[in-house]
Amino acid sequence: MDSSGIIGHSAVMRQLLDQIALLARSDVPVLIEGESGTGKELVARALHRWGRRRECPFLAINSGGLTDSLLESELFGHQRGAFTGAYAEKPGLVEAADGGTLFLDEVADLSAAAQSRLLRVLQEGEILRVGSVDARCVDVRILSATHKCLEEEVARGRFRHDLLYRLRVVVVHVPALRERPEDIPALTRHFLGKHAPENPPVLERQTSLLLKSYPWPGNVRELENEVRRAISLLGDGTAICPGLLSERVREQGDRLRTRGSLKERVCRYEALVIRETLDRYGWNKTRTAVALGVSRQSLIRKVSLYGLRGP
Repeated sequence: MDSSGIIGHSAVMRQLLDQIALLARSDVPVLIEGESGTGKELVARALHRWGRRRECPFLAINSGGLTDSLLESELFGHQRGAFTGAYAEKPGLVEAADGGTLFLDEVADLSAAAQSRLLRVLQEGEILRVGSVDARCVDVRILSATHKCLEEEVARGRFRHDLLYRLRVVVVHVPALRERPEDIPALTRHFLGKHAPENPPVLERQTSLLLKSYPWPGNVRELENEVRRAISLLGDGTAICPGLLSERVREQGDRLRTRGSLKERVCRYEALVIRETLDRYGWNKTRTAVALGVSRQSLIRKVSLYGLRGP
């Protein structure tokens, strides 16, 4: 695991980390795209932690979790008497993040009024509290994230095109876990250590193969929950067997094993076994070949045939 909290040794993750390191040097707004559960906030925190604003606040808010009026107040603050219940003036998160970074998760869910206020922050470096006519200057880097297509939201009239262009100076795409299955062992080890730090359990070989074969529609978040579930059911044991995995993960493995021709099933299983053994020996092909009982040249041919990639 690196200092950003982002885990992965696959080629796509190395490219992502290189992109983050480059973008951290600037203050341009970044739009982080990816499916739910891929770790978009981790990317935002890495952009902040590796940049010049690291000593200043990093604040985050989920735009889809609040009502429109409350979201405006939380983001931009309000004056006393601005609405019912506003008994005192309150600074918003934009002001609180002055000098640092504000991360807007699910930015597509911003109301029209909040979009207008945010556009002023990006264009003028100013905010207007709800109920105020006095602009306040702020210096804050805006990072945003969404799992929706903002172009489609613009076409439907639900998102401002001028705000989209301001937010999307640079786009960072966080890959889904199914696009990088070679990262699953490292992620699993991390979560085992995180949730059972005193005595992290190990995975039985078949358990590891099942985890790698599952498509993880909930991405990294779903994998972590699966690991937590298995640990909670483990009791005093030291190895997680397939029976401790959820039914959906076990059923997916069964479907993969029974789908296709005999040759396809054999090849699919062979690829999983080779990848698991390579991971176990740190992708040392000589040791892996010995463990599998094949020649090194044969192993290299199969690695190329199945398109396996190592760290």
